[in-house]
Amino acid sequence: MPPVIKYDGRYGPTLPRGPRAIKKVRLTEHARYKIKLLAGLGVPVDEEAVIKTASAPGDVEAGYGGKRVTEAPLDEGRVLRVVFIEDADAVTVITVYPARRGRYD
Repeated sequence: MPPVIKYDGRYGPTLPRGPRAIKKVRLTEHARYKIKLLAGLGVPVDEEAVIKTASAPGDVEAGYGGKRVTEAPLDEGRVLRVVFIEDADAVTVITVYPARRGRYD
C-alpha cells in the first residue's frame, strides 16, 4: 500500500519515512516550471509523480555538486529523471526531465 500523502500548505506534500518520521518534499520554482512545461508539451508529468519518485527513490545516482538523481518509468520509451537534494528533514526537488530508456545505464 503506498504511503499517504499529506499537504501542509507551506512546503508541499509530505510522505512518511521510517516508523515515525515524515520527510517533507519540496519542489523548487524551477521544478514546478519544468512540470508545467513538460505537461504543455504533452509529456505526462504531474507533481504527484515527481513527489512519489523523490520520496521513495529506487536506484539513486550521484549528480553534480552533491545532488542525487533517480528515475521512474514515464511511458513505453521514456523515464522521468528527478534531480534532488536530501537532508535530515526534507527532500528538495531541483529539476525534472524525461530521458530515453537506457540513456543513462
